[in-house]
Amino acid sequence: MSLLKEAYKSLDGLLGSASNTQPTQEEIDRLAKLYAQRAGVMDTPDPAPRESRHYYDQYTPSTFGHKVDMVHGSHPIWNEFGDRTLQTFDEYGLLVDRKNLFPWDATLSSSADRDIPRGTHPWLPNPKSPHQDYVPWDLYEKEWLEQNTGMPWFLNEFGRLKASGKYRPDINHLTVTQMGADDSRDFITPFLNKSTGQPETWLPWQNVTGHEYGHYLDKNLGAGHGFLSDVLESMVVAGHNPHNTSKEDLFNLWMNDPRTAHLDMEDQVNVSHHAGRNNPREILGRLYVDTLWEGKDQGYPGGSMIESVARALGTFMDDQGSKEGHSQEIMDQRRDVMGALANVFSQNRWDR
Repeated sequence: MSLLKEAYKSLDGLLGSASNTQPTQEEIDRLAKLYAQRAGVMDTPDPAPRESRHYYDQYTPSTFGHKVDMVHGSHPIWNEFGDRTLQTFDEYGLLVDRKNLFPWDATLSSSADRDIPRGTHPWLPNPKSPHQDYVPWDLYEKEWLEQNTGMPWFLNEFGRLKASGKYRPDINHLTVTQMGADDSRDFITPFLNKSTGQPETWLPWQNVTGHEYGHYLDKNLGAGHGFLSDVLESMVVAGHNPHNTSKEDLFNLWMNDPRTAHLDMEDQVNVSHHAGRNNPREILGRLYVDTLWEGKDQGYPGGSMIESVARALGTFMDDQGSKEGHSQEIMDQRRDVMGALANVFSQNRWDR
């Protein structure tokens, strides 16, 4: 059953059939709850037309150039990620070539949009009884992922995958599950738009593809020194600068540490940004320092600096419906960070 049909069923027939019927607040709240708890089984939507000049349909094999190795059949969701990310760059007037989105070698995979069998029930806990047939809902998807990603995958008590996506840094392997792909796509509701007569579309719940891409950027922008998150955290350990007392002190450490010097570059393409000066070392430094400082005071969204940075970068790549726990101060850096990344992607000296 498709998610759209499940949505209709969950509303117990409360929605009227007339095209001008407006949902009540109760109906909207109930659908929002369904949206937040959706089971991850969703019909593959037809490609939605986009104005971006970068758009490719979901049947096109990998369009990211020779740096990317695509596991067979994984291209629909990853090409959609490319479309949506480049659309964001377009909206900020930033020029980024599609083949420069992955400057370092990467492998992309996904278990989404495949004819993988499902278990006995999407939310049925294991009865642990020899008299009741039970197959965890995501068991076969788990097996596919383990065979094709070389990473361990785990099921929760309801037979669902615990992770929606993963990143393996030693080989730059990014992968998303069916649920991760569904969460990264527009959600088509059963509510009809009064002016167009078409179903209302909500933002993706969470940019899971962008989140894993955030890990990829964090790792490779470190240029051999580990994740950039780790580089910054190492600056505040005892002995490096024990007298560090403020964000500005930490930012000055970042700007003078040789491990971030490779980010000090002029923008040769998007020269209108910052009046011709777009320094990724400075812009990313602000993002990383603010993320660390916020995590130190309030706890990191996701539980760690690495996860917090990936969540921030994921929300920057595409609009989404869920909150990731960052302050407005961090979210307001979206345009600057996208400009800094556009600068990085335009450089020719980036080798892993």
